[in-house]
Amino acid sequence: MAKNGKLTDHQKKLIAADYAEFQNYKEVGRLHNVSDTMVRNVVKANPETLELFAQKQEESITEVLRYIAGKTERKKKIIDLLFDRLDDKLSKDDMFVSVKDLATLYGIMVDKEYRPIEMQLRRDELSYKQKEIAVDYDKIRQAVEARNGQLYKPIEELPDRSIEDFEEELAEQNRTIGGAL
Repeated sequence: MAKNGKLTDHQKKLIAADYAEFQNYKEVGRLHNVSDTMVRNVVKANPETLELFAQKQEESITEVLRYIAGKTERKKKIIDLLFDRLDDKLSKDDMFVSVKDLATLYGIMVDKEYRPIEMQLRRDELSYKQKEIAVDYDKIRQAVEARNGQLYKPIEELPDRSIEDFEEELAEQNRTIGGAL
């Protein structure tokens, strides 16, 4: 940290880069001898850091998926061994001693097999939601533009009603709701 308590641009870039790598405010703060709040502020002030973080996260996920995909034959061999062991255990009197362990191991392997598919589905869902938001935003923007930039109706366009009219309408709605229950 600089003597006057402020970080230099170089220090900020280092902090942002380390955050993109470690993804932990406290750890980066310890590395640079600053508070985790300072790290958070530096990261928020540098939007490119978040982009770098997302890019590194995507690279990491891709690397893990490639590794998992390359182990298909080994997974098949392990599953075959598990089933052989399961057959052995089921044929013996003490069959319930570690069947639970075998079943747990099998469940973990299946979970790991389908995890990448689940992650891709979540990414697709997020992408779809982003597109929906963009469409909604465009509709709102068009509606505002159609009203010459006015989001709300001008007061002149609102009906001329008194407080008593509003209270009467509210009482009517309450009676209607109360009768429906």
